[in-house]
Amino acid sequence: MHPRTRIRVLVNSRAGVRVIAVASFALVLVGCTPAPTVLPDVIVEQTGSSPLDGDEWVIAVRATELAQTLAWNSGDFTIDSLRGSTSPSDVEALYEHYAAGARKNRAPHVYSGPVIWAPISVNAAGNSANLVVCVATQDRTINAEHPGTVYGLGTGIIWEWTYEKLPSGAIEQTGNHQTLDQCSAEMAEVLVFDPAPTLPEKINEGDIRAPADSD
Repeated sequence: MHPRTRIRVLVNSRAGVRVIAVASFALVLVGCTPAPTVLPDVIVEQTGSSPLDGDEWVIAVRATELAQTLAWNSGDFTIDSLRGSTSPSDVEALYEHYAAGARKNRAPHVYSGPVIWAPISVNAAGNSANLVVCVATQDRTINAEHPGTVYGLGTGIIWEWTYEKLPSGAIEQTGNHQTLDQCSAEMAEVLVFDPAPTLPEKINEGDIRAPADSD
C-alpha cells in the first residue's frame, strides 16, 4: 500500500484458514522506551491459486505490500517487516505521505488488509522484474464514511508493476502503470487483519514513528 493507494471484510470464509503470526517489537531510544507496536495477526482467507504464486518476485511483492499496510495502520514505519522487505526510499515516501496527512489534519483511514491481486505474468532479468497483475477493484479503505469494507473478486483492473531488488534483499518499485483492461481476480490471495484495525479520530504527528527512528 504505497502512495498508489489501491488497497481494497470478509465475504466468504474459506476452509483451512491459516494465521500468520506477525511479531511486534519494542523501539528503544536514548532516554525513553516507547510502548511496543502491537501488530495484528494476518488471516489468510483465501490462498492464491495462480501458478505464479511461488515465484520469488510475487512473494517479495506480497511481503512489501503487507508490511506497508501494517506500517500505515499502526503509524510505525520502523517495523522489522517493512525494513526487511521495502527499499529505504519507498519507506520514506510512504512515511512522508502518512505524515503529510497528519500535518494537514486530513481524515484518517486504515486498511482491512493489503492489496488483493493475482499475478498474470512475471518477466525477470537480473535484479529487476516486470509483473503484470490483476488487482481487485474493490477498495479496502476504512474511514469515517465507510466504516467497513466488502470485496468481490469477479472483477479487477490489470496493472503493470516494475521492481528492482537491492543488495539487502529489499525491493523498490520503479514503475507503476494501470491499463484500461479488465480481468478476474478470482485467483488472488486474500488477507485480513485480526483484530480489525481501529479507525483513529485523529492522527497526532508526534505519535508517528519515522524511518529515522530505526536503529
